[in-house]
Amino acid sequence: MMADVVESFLAALVIDKGLAFAQKFCEVCIFPKLLECSEGLNWLDAKSRLQYAVVHTCRVQRRPVEMPQYRLEDSEGPANRRTYTAAVLFRGKRLAVGTGRSVQEADMAAAEEALKNRSGHIVLPEALKKTKRET
Repeated sequence: MMADVVESFLAALVIDKGLAFAQKFCEVCIFPKLLECSEGLNWLDAKSRLQYAVVHTCRVQRRPVEMPQYRLEDSEGPANRRTYTAAVLFRGKRLAVGTGRSVQEADMAAAEEALKNRSGHIVLPEALKKTKRET
């Protein structure tokens, strides 16, 4: 949706002011912000950042790309206050465990923990080393 708005705005700018003006506008106003936004991949959630790191690891090691697997290990408590425990695995090795009030929260917590405690299984790409979050 936001991309449609930006595209429409830029198209109107080109029509009204010309291509050269629109290019300069992008160079001054849009590109620096995009770079700032994307630096460190802060806009990605923990599962996406872990997947990015895993794909990078596979490429660095020149091995086929394998995705992390999430496994629900436990759920405790009554249905309205249940706590879930999930593990994230890579190449059959357990990287981390996380807990949450939903399976999705538990998966996310496990991914965040895996990024913090890589223990040599994952090669972190430069883009993820620049995150403002603790990884």
